Amino acid sequence: VTENWLQALQLLSVLDNRAALAQLHQPGLHLFAGKDALVPVAAAAVLTEINSQQEVVVFDNAAHALHWSKPQLVVERIGQFLKKNVASATLDNKNASTDNKNANMDNKAAGLDKKKVAHSFSRAASTYDSVAQLQRDIGSRLFAYMPAELSNHSAVLDLGSGTGFFTRQLAARYSSSQIMGLDIAEGMLNYAAGQQAGVNWLCADAECLPLADKSVDVIFSSLAIQWCSHLPQLVRELARVLKPGGKMYIATLGPGTLHELKAAWQQVDNYVHVNRFQSAQQLADAVDQASLVMHQLQQENRTLHYAQLSEFTRELKSLGAHNVNAGQPEGLTGRARLLAFKNAYENFRTAQGLPATYEVIYLTAQKPL
Repeated sequence: VTENWLQALQLLSVLDNRAALAQLHQPGLHLFAGKDALVPVAAAAVLTEINSQQEVVVFDNAAHALHWSKPQLVVERIGQFLKKNVASATLDNKNASTDNKNANMDNKAAGLDKKKVAHSFSRAASTYDSVAQLQRDIGSRLFAYMPAELSNHSAVLDLGSGTGFFTRQLAARYSSSQIMGLDIAEGMLNYAAGQQAGVNWLCADAECLPLADKSVDVIFSSLAIQWCSHLPQLVRELARVLKPGGKMYIATLGPGTLHELKAAWQQVDNYVHVNRFQSAQQLADAVDQASLVMHQLQQENRTLHYAQLSEFTRELKSLGAHNVNAGQPEGLTGRARLLAFKNAYENFRTAQGLPATYEVIYLTAQKPL
């Protein structure tokens, strides 16, 4: 029990939700106790400075666990808050049509639907490891770039930890370090937590990390950042949480990935069937814009072969690697289109079978001292 509390305190030492709080658009109610020995009441004033839409109430003659010591006051304040915001909610509903149109435009610009990404990988948590040999091979090459040892109590972040396969390896190699596994898919985190104790598991978006500035020594991320919409924002976040001298090790996919799949579908319709991947140059530019120092940038093509197209598509489904881009077809794909797609893909068949090519980019970079 003591060990669990110590891990919780270590996690609190690096968690920082100020950036996420600043981005909230909906109003919120925050109740503080003037005599709280755990949550300092001074945080109340800071909270409203970060986001003026947040309402703060301080109960002077109260301590921690307000809902126990002042239940009636808590109920009254929540009731007042809800009543006050009903009018605003009604107005928002009248403007819903306009808002939805703007939201759709934003989603198209972003390209990826993060909710769909999280849901897809959560559903695939139990099947992912059974079909993830390519992911293992790529991650193992990236892991080989990692230092043999780190100084005691270093903070190590596995960004996009998935089922925790490499998080467990990080914990084994750096046993004296604080290991964090972060993923947007709650299902993946739940599965990983059941496989490995002693790791701090975080459910969050990599583009808005709930970590303090200069709190992480090493970032390891294998085949995760291709699911992020805004590469410059992502790399700025990584640079923000890295300590001076901290390093990041990244493997991701480039635009040549699954070009056979893309070409086959292009002969059938004009929808987007393959996720859009950003180039090595775009990644290098984002690293430069974040004032990080590039150590190496390498590329390779890895090609898998399948006897039947159904084997390939079944594997993608088991991995949770669905198409979540704007411009994807809605609803079920008709039998005629599926047959046309299958015939188009057959044109790529070789003696080894049907190919599926992955363009892999490996990058290591460091934050200047």
